Amino acid sequence: NWIESAAGLCYECLNDIALDVFGMTGNDHDFEDADPLELAEIKRRWKPYIDQLPEYAYICDELLSGRK
Repeated sequence: NWIESAAGLCYECLNDIALDVFGMTGNDHDFEDADPLELAEIKRRWKPYIDQLPEYAYICDELLSGRK
C-alpha cells in the first residue's frame, strides 16, 4: 500500500498494533469481534502514541467504529 499522508501512516501503525494484540491472544479476528480485554490492551498500547500525537486520536475511533 502507498501511504500518502501522516494520517495514513498513523492509521497503519495503530492498525498494526491492534493486529499484534489479536495475534498475541491467538484470535483470528478483527475489531468487530474483539473482546473487552483485547480492546483494553489495544487502547493501552495506543496511548503512548496518541499522547504524543493527539491530533490523530480520531483514527482510534475510526478503527473501533467497525465494532458491532
